[in-house]
Amino acid sequence: MARKWLLNCARKHDCRPSPRASFMPTRLLRLSMNGDDVEVKVVENLATKESYAALSYCWGGPQRITTTQANDIQHLTDIDLLALPQTIQDAVKVSLAIGISLLWVDALCIIQDCPNDRTLEIASMAAIYSHAAITITASRSTHADEGFLHPRSPPSNCEPDQLFRIKLRASNKSVGAVTLIPMHHFVDDEDVDVLDNEPLDHRAWAYQERHLSHRILDFGSYRTQFVCRHGVQHDHLPSDGWAPEPNTVDYRKTRPLQAPAQWDAHISNYTSRNMTIYTDRPLALSALAASLSQPTLGTYIAGLWTATLPTSLLWTTSHPRPRPMNYQGPSFSWHSINSTVVPRSTPPSFTPDPSLRILTHRSALAHPSAPFGAVTSAALTLRARLIPVKYTRDPS
Repeated sequence: MARKWLLNCARKHDCRPSPRASFMPTRLLRLSMNGDDVEVKVVENLATKESYAALSYCWGGPQRITTTQANDIQHLTDIDLLALPQTIQDAVKVSLAIGISLLWVDALCIIQDCPNDRTLEIASMAAIYSHAAITITASRSTHADEGFLHPRSPPSNCEPDQLFRIKLRASNKSVGAVTLIPMHHFVDDEDVDVLDNEPLDHRAWAYQERHLSHRILDFGSYRTQFVCRHGVQHDHLPSDGWAPEPNTVDYRKTRPLQAPAQWDAHISNYTSRNMTIYTDRPLALSALAASLSQPTLGTYIAGLWTATLPTSLLWTTSHPRPRPMNYQGPSFSWHSINSTVVPRSTPPSFTPDPSLRILTHRSALAHPSAPFGAVTSAALTLRARLIPVKYTRDPS
């Protein structure tokens, strides 16, 4: 069914990657069949354009197998599929099933112990995910060893006497089962963001991966769904009796947000998610910043756009955490904290004092190859009125 969804989108929709039609990631996994065995290896710098899939998943801690400077040459020859985490094994199986023999997986396509390679590849995330033929999202998995193709359990609020389980034979002759449950246990189909409480939806890195992808094949806790720019198709609801055609709902019924408001929404959602290494916070949103960049927004400085200054300085936090001991960004930017950010917390009628002006701005990038990433320093020079302020420390 997933292959049918993808082929239908490719024939009827304009969701295919563009405009850099020749872009290919530096490294990909080449998947091939040798009899009944699946062979996996890393390929580098492919000269010709080929369709590839990308994987978005939860690491859930250190990975058993990654590409490093010690094994990168070996990975060009062979990677033992059965030694890989189950989520990557499942992604290989899905990719081959939908007819795609190239797969991008961060743990294996980035040299994890090489800071320069890691920075370069993370800076290319916008292109990697936006040029993938499809992104496979393992939303139901909390860690890489869990996988996402194992049998699903009914919702916890569903009583046993409400379940109806039937066996069926798939087109490949394998025997499985389908569990029927009352419709009210599913979310409203008009809500596109139906997986807000899946494990992957709490991972900061996954936020930009989902938003940059043109097509998504999502494996959730209760259903599998295909999302593209034109619609959402899912496997739990036939459109006519036992007909195989999936139900389809419109994608994004609201108008696209203006760029500043869109960026504010990204910041709010992204900073509410979990991050293992908080110093990666600027990089994990850099691809979205790159994709949103346009002249009307001005220059990007540590998570803020100069065209939205000074109003964008008025961010605040919810559930504040202690400030980090080491430098993460200038104090005027949300890069400097690890809390959930509430951007521009001002009433609609608010207008800044016209006498307040941004005179100069400067910043020094941590990595010149990542213009939307972290900075080692940044400063703003303002002209504004001063008012006396009395600061009293809370004795508690």
